[in-house]
Amino acid sequence: TKSVICRLNGYKSLETSMKLEASETIKDQFRGTCNLSNFQLESGLTYNIEVIIDNAVVSKQPLQIFSVPSVTNISHNVGLLEGGLSMYVKISGVTLISGSSSYCHFTTINNNGDDVMKVASGVIVNENTVMCSSPASDRTEAHVSHLSISLDGKNSGQHLPFVYTTSVVVEELRPSSGSAAGGTVVTIIGGKYSPLVPYECIFGDIQTRSMATFISSTALQCVTPYANNGGASIQHVSLAVDGVVITSIANTSFEYFVDPVLLAISPNRGSIAGGKAVTLLIQGISYHE
Repeated sequence: TKSVICRLNGYKSLETSMKLEASETIKDQFRGTCNLSNFQLESGLTYNIEVIIDNAVVSKQPLQIFSVPSVTNISHNVGLLEGGLSMYVKISGVTLISGSSSYCHFTTINNNGDDVMKVASGVIVNENTVMCSSPASDRTEAHVSHLSISLDGKNSGQHLPFVYTTSVVVEELRPSSGSAAGGTVVTIIGGKYSPLVPYECIFGDIQTRSMATFISSTALQCVTPYANNGGASIQHVSLAVDGVVITSIANTSFEYFVDPVLLAISPNRGSIAGGKAVTLLIQGISYHE
């Protein structure tokens, strides 16, 4: 049994033991791991790492220490399975240099429990921002991936979740009308809904929207916002995720109506026995014979 250690810059205070394992494919070749996690090494410096067997230095190589970026924010963290969603990724821990390489790592755990990583080239926008485009997913259902940034294509730091979602199916609104003042609870009947996805219901345009509540894989609920024009109208309804429309509700719209206003009652008094005819003056309704 041989004594094998690795040492940095020739200092005994910066050495640790290592275990060698024979290569399975190449004769007389060995592989070992030198764990440097207990040493406080400075980023940006180059150390000389020595491999010592039985007190004899058998190898000496330079080792460059660099920081890895940690993701702190993603501008759009939900996208379709087909990929192609552009997003700005904020990082910390390093200062990015325009024109340098950057890589966007999307890591997902597959059904076997293994990490599956897809790598997309990033574009450095400024010293702390990378623009990424989501790659297509191999899975067919909504799931969570983890987005990290690498500068060498291998090493990365802290990640944040990115949710892949399917295109959804919508069949019906219940009810399909309500007050222009808003506040109507609408159930959206359809399919392929996921509790992982923060759906938004858009009534007319992106400014008139509300967050959806997940009920089941076939139902969502939204509370209607105040009508854009404050009056009666028929608005096309769509579902969005993170401000991006992912489907439209074909041939299904929501009708806003103005709440009737009672202006006067005549007469405004009568017997407790009832039987008195009363005329109501109401604004905001139509009368048809």
